[in-house]
Amino acid sequence: MAIHQEVARPAPTTQTDAQASGVTTSVVQLLRSLVAQAPEIKRDSSATSELIAASQALTEALQRPDEVIASVAFSGCRYACVRVALEMGLFEKLAAAQVPLTAAALARECLGADPQLVLRITRTLVGMGFAADAQTQDGSNAFIATPVTRHLTLPSARAGLIFHFDQSFPVLANVAPFFRQNGFQVPQGVEKGVFQYTYNTDEDVYSYWSRDPKIMANFNVFMQGYFGSPAMSYPTSWFPFDQVCLDGFETSRSEYVWVDIGGGKGHHSQELVDRYPYSRGKFVVQDQAEILSSDSNDEPPLSSRIEKMPHNFFEAQPVHGARVYAFENVLHNWSDAQCKTILTHVRNAMTPGYSKLIISGQVIADTNVPLIKSAYDASMLMVFGGAQRGKQQWTDLLAGVGLTVTKFWLPPRHAHDNGIIEADLL
Repeated sequence: MAIHQEVARPAPTTQTDAQASGVTTSVVQLLRSLVAQAPEIKRDSSATSELIAASQALTEALQRPDEVIASVAFSGCRYACVRVALEMGLFEKLAAAQVPLTAAALARECLGADPQLVLRITRTLVGMGFAADAQTQDGSNAFIATPVTRHLTLPSARAGLIFHFDQSFPVLANVAPFFRQNGFQVPQGVEKGVFQYTYNTDEDVYSYWSRDPKIMANFNVFMQGYFGSPAMSYPTSWFPFDQVCLDGFETSRSEYVWVDIGGGKGHHSQELVDRYPYSRGKFVVQDQAEILSSDSNDEPPLSSRIEKMPHNFFEAQPVHGARVYAFENVLHNWSDAQCKTILTHVRNAMTPGYSKLIISGQVIADTNVPLIKSAYDASMLMVFGGAQRGKQQWTDLLAGVGLTVTKFWLPPRHAHDNGIIEADLL
């Protein structure tokens, strides 16, 4: 029988080894110091972004290729652990606990789950920062909440994770055969994407999901915020909506200053009315009738200046000659071919020399794209058949329907806002 004996790491034997050991110790101490200072550092978004990028670069430099590959291979299982934990109510129970909970105690709280299941799932959650190791007063191994645990008690955070797991994973399982079959081409139609291939349907994703009230109810909760953060708003802190858009309104042209296409329940139009109370003209919010009529008791009423108008943006635009036609986080859901149909209807309603198109959306950089943004684009491609676009993609898309980009307005460095694409008729 082989005997395995733990061998202690030998002490540095050369000056180079000693120097390397000293550097490592210093770096580890510095990193621990930065962790302790994280609450203060996070107040500075620029410093936070730079440190995150530096720490990721350090991780990439230190990890072996096989470790990187294994991390990707098991990423789906990590997400699955989160999904099961959500189903058990684990995060709420852990966040509400006043003392560390053992796996057995947590299992009793989680619908009488098997303690071994809770243990194996939760230790994976610990490795992701979704929970933390601790000990009970008698020294038993246990778990406690982290900031991520507590964040997952927010409705839109839970709903977002449930939505992306339940609706995306069945589709993602088919990406390889789909792209092999279509010759590795970007889908360019409602009926031609991975989603349609998976479910053998010609419907777009939203039409298909709308037949399941549970999916849409969860999706609407997700859209109330972005994974628990406030819902994305117009960047009024740095984009001059008044100077670029509102001040040019002329009553002789149209009664409408702002047409919010696919504007949901009108929150963004209300932001502008509140921010610029002196502006003139009416705002109109266009969306599907069922969305416009789905009022909630906890939502304040819209200003009397805001009109609701049922409209399908794949059909002719009913409002002609408005000052501004606006899209906020809409076009990324659709392929170039579908966007051209949508934008053609807008172009046909615009008045030359007066009307503007304002698109609030991501403007992807050409290089060094953060993983969160490139992965978001991949999700739009593979599930929705849409795209997050860069400057050239936006320019080409708009030129294809007779529109020209007047200016790309980009957010301040390290801000997480959308960019603004300002466009006019050619």
